[in-house]
Amino acid sequence: MAFTPSYNPVPRGTTRAEDKAARERAAERQWLAVCKAVDTRDGPRCRVCRRRCSTTAIAMTDRAERHHIVSRAQGGADTSNNVLLLCARCHAARHTHCMLQLAGDAEQRDPNTRKLNGVQVWRRTEDGWAIDKWV
Repeated sequence: MAFTPSYNPVPRGTTRAEDKAARERAAERQWLAVCKAVDTRDGPRCRVCRRRCSTTAIAMTDRAERHHIVSRAQGGADTSNNVLLLCARCHAARHTHCMLQLAGDAEQRDPNTRKLNGVQVWRRTEDGWAIDKWV
């Protein structure tokens, strides 16, 4: 039985730095493809509050940000199932104010209406966390 290394050795004629740069370029291309898919799927609206926003807006109040449901630091992937658009206000509520939690699959749709409904939104209340809605 042959042993297959988990790391492919650097091909002859390239350096480790060139190999690393090629992997980084491939990851960047994948991320851009995910961003395009998420922007198309979510349209110009925040998935939580449905406010109109754009990733290219200059004003922070109109700005959309791509959010990982499971962060990359916790092992979340750069896939459209794990990324959704949030307006700057909802994104701040999630990260800065810790008033919002998200869980689920951003690509899941209701089988009857075909509306996106795979992400569960939790809001902090006086009594703890409460399910707000599915988006």
